[in-house]
Amino acid sequence: MEIISKTDRITVDKRQMLAALECVSDDVKGSPAICGIHIHAHEGDLRIVGTSGPRMLIGSKPLPKEPKPARWLSDGMTLATVGLKKRLGLIDGDVVCIDWSPGNVKAVLSDPAGNDTFRLPVIEAAFPDYIQLIGDRNFDGTMASEPVGFNSVHLKSVADLANVFKDLLPEDVKKDKTGMPIRVYSSGPEDPVWFTFGYVPGVVLWQIPVSTAAKIAPESARLMAPAMRGSLAALKANRTRTEVWAKDAKTDDERDMYLEKIQGYNARIDAMMASMSTALPAPKPAEPPKGPVIDVKPVAEPQPEAPAAKPNAEAPKPKQPAPRNFNRGSKHSRPNATGRNA
Repeated sequence: MEIISKTDRITVDKRQMLAALECVSDDVKGSPAICGIHIHAHEGDLRIVGTSGPRMLIGSKPLPKEPKPARWLSDGMTLATVGLKKRLGLIDGDVVCIDWSPGNVKAVLSDPAGNDTFRLPVIEAAFPDYIQLIGDRNFDGTMASEPVGFNSVHLKSVADLANVFKDLLPEDVKKDKTGMPIRVYSSGPEDPVWFTFGYVPGVVLWQIPVSTAAKIAPESARLMAPAMRGSLAALKANRTRTEVWAKDAKTDDERDMYLEKIQGYNARIDAMMASMSTALPAPKPAEPPKGPVIDVKPVAEPQPEAPAAKPNAEAPKPKQPAPRNFNRGSKHSRPNATGRNA
């Protein structure tokens, strides 16, 4: 039997609810608690959370001081997703009002004017302590620099989530159709990855990597080698600078911090060197042709023949030097052995 009691109203961002729906699990048998959107207050913010286990979207906005927030927000409420997306699409505007109080088995969704009103079931099971889950994982706020594996379906959903907020894009971006800038953050290959959406403050996607153990295929490593060489040079330069800082450290704690960074650089350099040194597999030998083999010998090219000699032709006689004509008594005559002119 449905329980009706006095309710407290809150207003939420419809886009954040639609985005959270993209990450909600459909496996009712696994854990009914994560088959809905959890709405609660945390440190002065109104949060909307949707998760399937390995991934989770968190939307947040500051709670207004007046009127006072609904009392049930401290413990929160999980709204079932059955029919929720369709009903959100029927509510005009970007704001949705939710009326509920503990003990009610259904919550009322409506637009601020109350023109469109829908009743949706509430999940009684306790929502997982996602804040504790996040705290158990390291995150130092740096961009992802290690190989991280994703399920292709989940990776596609990141673009789907960005599309939910497409109306928040600046006009020039809408005109150029460049889409939403998405940034990826991770502290290490085994740590969860955080996605942020450039023009959407207060919304993050938390994703557990699928696999990080797989090495780069040799064929892919060859294609990436030019870029990897540049990254390798940068890593070595950073390591060298850090070694200098470690040497000049004033305290042991400062030196230990630099030494830890050096170990990280060494690990990344070794991994990159292993990927770059991976050779492509040797080409397979050509298979012998099938069927009878025809032995084809090369044919020598014909050479030009020397011209044939004419019959009864005499060989030309060598030319003899012309005899010198010395006239007697000439002024050009040479003297002989007797001293007289020849």
